[in-house]
Amino acid sequence: MKHIEDEPVNLNEIDLLAGKRYSEMLRDIISKNDNKSMTIGLFGEWGSGKSSIVETTKINFENDEKVKFIKYDAWKYTNDNFRRTFLIEIQKDLKSKKVSKKELENNLYSTVIKNDYNILIIVGCFILFFVSVALLNHFGFESKYSIVFSFIIAALSLLFQFSFLFLKGQTQTQSYFSPEQFENDFQKMVGEYFLKNSSGKLIFIIDNIDRCTLENAYQLLGNIKGFLDIKNSKNKCIKNKSVIFLIPISDLALRKKIE
Repeated sequence: MKHIEDEPVNLNEIDLLAGKRYSEMLRDIISKNDNKSMTIGLFGEWGSGKSSIVETTKINFENDEKVKFIKYDAWKYTNDNFRRTFLIEIQKDLKSKKVSKKELENNLYSTVIKNDYNILIIVGCFILFFVSVALLNHFGFESKYSIVFSFIIAALSLLFQFSFLFLKGQTQTQSYFSPEQFENDFQKMVGEYFLKNSSGKLIFIIDNIDRCTLENAYQLLGNIKGFLDIKNSKNKCIKNKSVIFLIPISDLALRKKIE
């Protein structure tokens, strides 16, 4: 039995599925697009040669320094936060200095002060108050123990509050990039690229969306839509620039998830 590897091929050399013409069409679209953002959907079933078309398109631009391809495998990071992993991939490929990898990794976690602690402090103070009143009523307000109890209760109250303040300072919870922060970091890195390459073109290949869960697929496509609102960006470096999202996808597989 002959083993056939499921790897993309250079269609300029081997074109069994007649996919070369599609890679040539993509080459023409990318070459002619100089000042706008767009999304290109490459539809076809699994095994129909989409990966080879994309790979050949990249090969066709190998000697063109103005064209930069960045590939993101959505399925590879399906269990991770998309926004964070996508930005980390961009940072790695563009070698951005405005947004560091360490900064992106640290932003996944943030110290969150929860109101629950404040409620606990209030409840604790009420408990201590009622305990102190009960003790004073039991021993009498003029008892020699009343002053001692008052100091003890006050000390316990302060200790109680400071202990929760300490816990608050040490508590880290997993958080996700807000859409605003996501777009801001994305535009920073893309803007930095175009500042160095004013006539450059950025092509983001988002692969294997159809292998993700329906929820993740919707999130990915929704975020991509937000990326394309570059014309309204305050970052002048990315306005009227060629930013293309190339999405090879099986529409049949996606429809099956929806059904």
